[in-house]
Amino acid sequence: MHHHIQKSVIDVLAHKDPARYADLKPKDMDGNQFAYHLKQLLSDKMIVKNDDGTYSLTSTGKSYLVHRYENQGDSAHTIFLVVIRNGDNILLRKRKVQPMLGWTGFVHGEPLAGEALDITIKNRVKDKTGLNINNLTIHGSGLIRMPESFSHAIIVSTETEGKELPIVEDETGINFWTEDALETIDKLIPSTGDILEYINDTDRRWFDLSYDL
Repeated sequence: MHHHIQKSVIDVLAHKDPARYADLKPKDMDGNQFAYHLKQLLSDKMIVKNDDGTYSLTSTGKSYLVHRYENQGDSAHTIFLVVIRNGDNILLRKRKVQPMLGWTGFVHGEPLAGEALDITIKNRVKDKTGLNINNLTIHGSGLIRMPESFSHAIIVSTETEGKELPIVEDETGINFWTEDALETIDKLIPSTGDILEYINDTDRRWFDLSYDL
């Protein structure tokens, strides 16, 4: 959370970019006190000082403006869920960290602004399972609502030729194949079964799912 003086600097730059020091500093504020807040914004990479002495917003500062009035508790967080199959087997991952410590679901990750989604997904699967995947199918996306969790999930599936897992376990999760009924798995993330049904429905591109744990 930024101090109100730091927010005022960002607000000025939202309308006038680049801006001079005199444009940013409140008239009734001590120079040393304002310099502290300016230095903090520079340290946080919210703003940058240009060669001519003016100041501009960075990409981080611009992103802050976009999301400034969003309540993070009410806004959906974008993720991707990867359904990895080998014949009748499905790869699941039991979480060893929060959120949802001890629950089991699909390999997941977050899209990256500077990278194509398929590359991000392939890198994430490689990092968490050691598997190399090539062919991805993006089925669509939807909302998953659970207590203390609200996600916009992009659903992706892929097939592997072998069942060997180069990475069975790391510091954040345990990977395993299953062909048993999902109901037999302890603490299964409740959207898992619905997502498997969703990817088999070729006419469906959107979902809105709500669960109580």
